[in-house]
Amino acid sequence: MAIVSIFFGIICFALAFFAVFLRIIRRSSWLKRSLHAYIYDEFKLGASLDKAVAAGKKKLLAEVRPYGKILDCGSANGMSLKYLASIPAVREIICLEPNDKYIPELQERVKALKSDAKIKIAHSTLQKYLYDNVELVGTFDAVVCFHSLSCLPETKAMGKLIQVALKKNGKLIFLEPTLASKNGWTRFLQRLLRIPIVLITGYDVGGDIIHDLSKLGWKSMKTERFTATKDAPSLFRPQVMGYCVAAVSKGGLR
Repeated sequence: MAIVSIFFGIICFALAFFAVFLRIIRRSSWLKRSLHAYIYDEFKLGASLDKAVAAGKKKLLAEVRPYGKILDCGSANGMSLKYLASIPAVREIICLEPNDKYIPELQERVKALKSDAKIKIAHSTLQKYLYDNVELVGTFDAVVCFHSLSCLPETKAMGKLIQVALKKNGKLIFLEPTLASKNGWTRFLQRLLRIPIVLITGYDVGGDIIHDLSKLGWKSMKTERFTATKDAPSLFRPQVMGYCVAAVSKGGLR
């Protein structure tokens, strides 16, 4: 009986400690940025996710065939740059990354890339970047979000900013983890562990990207669900990719 009580006490203490830890992370933006970058780099989450969805990225880009000026929104350490920089029709890439922890490695990747495209790095959020560079509003041929929309607390707000950045008929190209389409253990655990996973890794695996984007009045939208390879953690394997075409350039910030 004493052993059971001790075991139960340890479990309660561990849960209480974990709850306090999550609360601290939620309140500290610095700690959150540091933890997300550490998990992404040191635990190889970024590399494993990139490997797990590489075929999806290549298929999507081959179908959409982006060109001109591209905004890579949420570049992190530049893991996806190799896909964009290898497309001949892409002449300029702006790598937008708000987390300062990723910037040094992103700079190294940009230096190492061999591409005809002009590549720049902007350490900023999309909203601040557009306010600071008003002349770039409505000038992008495409905005690329590979595993970045799912890291945001408000997908719809981000979608509206992306529409501001795009030209008429410009495209939002995205590939993101999403809520499993069928009821089962994966969907159940994605919902149950949604908040801890968001706080620790930065990814919202329990969100519904398709639903959020569909409410923004795009000219057209095409999506496709797929399952990432086993290189990704099981709760990250349900994925969605696709593109949205901007009806008109918004022409200004609200």
